[in-house]
Amino acid sequence: MKSMMILGVVAAVVMSTVVLAGPPMNGPHYNLNIIGAPKDKSGNFDNPDRHTIMVDLNGHTNIYMQQGDDFAVIDGDGTDGDCRFQLGEGRYEVYAVALGKPNKSVTITPEATFDGQVGDEVFYLDTITLTHSKKPQWERVTGMFLVTVSIDTNGDTIADITYHNEWVFDIPELIDYWWNYENSGCKLTQVRFYKVDSIPEEGT
Repeated sequence: MKSMMILGVVAAVVMSTVVLAGPPMNGPHYNLNIIGAPKDKSGNFDNPDRHTIMVDLNGHTNIYMQQGDDFAVIDGDGTDGDCRFQLGEGRYEVYAVALGKPNKSVTITPEATFDGQVGDEVFYLDTITLTHSKKPQWERVTGMFLVTVSIDTNGDTIADITYHNEWVFDIPELIDYWWNYENSGCKLTQVRFYKVDSIPEEGT
């Protein structure tokens, strides 16, 4: 019964996107659905071909991300506090929108750790709050993948390399990258990834 209830919720929120205009980009893309679910959800979340991650309807989830050959949901159950998603190779323009009941929201803050990091990392877009209104709007969130960070390469605690607004997965010293996902009743956040050759802000 619990599985049927969750499937009903998923179907309802996904159907609500049918009339939503897409972001200001055309062409092939990968679509990720981050679904706010009650704590008593059940089901199998280990299929890497799924396009869905479950998180608590109200609460905090760490959405860890990595980059590989293809897109994949490595761990789709974020209701225990952590989950993992893999991007395909290359760079992407990324857009997100909150859907569900009006006035519900989610706040996303990117975080990263680096080997030999000196000081704090700074993301081009350090946080964003998505709110579902009567006319949901796609937001460009590509900047959450562009980071400025200084690295000590020889252990003297002095920065030897500084990356400026670099695509985070292109930095060889990267240890972990994740989204702090603070959900305040948002039933669905949809994220789209469009592969591109370059990003205007990169390296600036």
